[in-house]
Amino acid sequence: MAALHRFLFAAFAPLRATKIQTSPAPVYDSADLESVRQMVYRRCRMKEWFQLAFRPSVVKRALKYALIVGFILIAINHSDAILSGQVTRGRLLKMLLTVVVPYVVSTLSSVGVLLEVRRKP
Repeated sequence: MAALHRFLFAAFAPLRATKIQTSPAPVYDSADLESVRQMVYRRCRMKEWFQLAFRPSVVKRALKYALIVGFILIAINHSDAILSGQVTRGRLLKMLLTVVVPYVVSTLSSVGVLLEVRRKP
């Protein structure tokens, strides 16, 4: 038993001799803290932006504009293909995007105005 003990003691001697290296705690300067503050502020603003964008009044207004303006744009840009029966999947995708663009524009402007009104004293 003593031989096993001496063997293990000798085998693990290098491990006992090494000290665990610890790195010093990072030092943050005011620029790092300011960037963290800005990140938190942006995240809060993004959350607020999405909350406003999904308000029922904003969604209803955006849908209304998207359907009206989208229909007019589809009529202008794709009426020849619709009347001749040449509506392909690619053309349908373009028509869908034609409706999505006014929705996004309306949502952006509505949320922008709501944020501006909230921030005024």
